[in-house]
Formats: sequence, C-alpha cells, structure tokens
Amino acid sequence: MACWFSTRPLAAMQRFFRPDPFGSDQVLLTFNKKILQPSTTSVLLKIIADSLRQILDPTSLIIWLREEPFKMEPPSLLWIGRPPPPVIDLLEDDACYQSSLCQVSRLKNSAFKTSLQQAGIVLVEPIIAYGECLGWLGLGSPRYNSGYSMEQRNLVELIVYQAALALSNRRLQTELKSSVTQLRRAYQQIIQTQENERRQLAETLHDETLQHLADVSVRLGLL
Repeated sequence: MACWFSTRPLAAMQRFFRPDPFGSDQVLLTFNKKILQPSTTSVLLKIIADSLRQILDPTSLIIWLREEPFKMEPPSLLWIGRPPPPVIDLLEDDACYQSSLCQVSRLKNSAFKTSLQQAGIVLVEPIIAYGECLGWLGLGSPRYNSGYSMEQRNLVELIVYQAALALSNRRLQTELKSSVTQLRRAYQQIIQTQENERRQLAETLHDETLQHLADVSVRLGLL
C-alpha cells in the first residue's frame, strides 16, 4: 500500500531531532509500536488517549469518531476527565470542517461549540486520513500550565496524523474481513445449492429408471 505524507506532519517530525524538553520520545516510540500491532478500534483509541495523557497531561480529553466510516465496527465515544454532555455524539461534527488544530473559542457559535466548552475542551483537531475526516480529538487545558506551547501542539498533530492512518487501516481491515466472510458464505450457499440440485436430479433419474423397468416388466408379462 502506498503511503504519502503532507509537509505539515514532516515538519513536526523534524522537530523531534532536537533535545526533547517533554520526555516524549520514549512515549512516541511506544505509541508507534502499539498502533502498528493488530487491534480493535476501541484499543486504538485507548492507545491514542494514553499517549497524549502521558505527554501533555490534559484535564480533559475526548476522541469522537464519525459513525459512517466505522459501520463495520461502531466505536463508542472515548473521554477522560470531565464527562461530556450526553448529546455531544449526536451533534454535527463541526471539527471535521477545520483543516488543523484550532482553539474551540474560534469555532463558530453552535451547539457543538457549547458542548465542547461544557466538557472543558479548549483545542480540537480533526482526525483525517487520505482526505477523509474520521472524527475529531478534543483536549482540555494542561493540568499544570496555562496553555500548550507550539511544540506541544506539533506533537498533538503528529500523534493525530499517525493515529488517523492506523484507524483508517483498521477500518479497511475490518471491511475486508467482512467482505471475505460474505464471499465464503455465498460460496457455501452455491455449493449447497449445486449439491441439492445434484441429489434431486439423481432421485429423478432413479425414479424414471424404476418406472421404465416396471413398464418393461408389464409388457413382458403380457406376451
């Protein structure tokens, strides 16, 4: 499978060759290893959340995936910290219309924005893979700082970018597995139908043969 990288994630990667002020290198290495391993969507969400929590320690964190791309394996809303309003997963996913990490305060006024603010979310990032928005990530304020630095925001964008690819690949694997299962069932049905037709034909031929023999026997008896 061909992979491509936009200039924004590449620029974020280049920053990691400098001295690591957040102790994030080991967390990123572990994150990269984990998301490459076969796992369910819910496990992938937990890996993403744990990595961001270790690096940034946000007061709140929400990961929401659109229902449409994940029909084969519907994930649940994942949150850490202050519980989000119960309607947040029913609202229009305005975050998907953003191109990158942005402040919630800059979103247009809507029920979506209000729900994020009620959940303590200050930053929101779309989860995009191959041009398709899969959902969004929301972060609350850092627990021990007034805000996130530019390097921390770059870390968020890098993790979300890699996570988006992993989630997209997981979805494709699930759909492929489902398609293979359906093909196997269809094949078994065809085989069973052919077997039933063969048996029916054999029974018909057997009955016709017996009938023919009976007719011959009757005719011989009349001679």
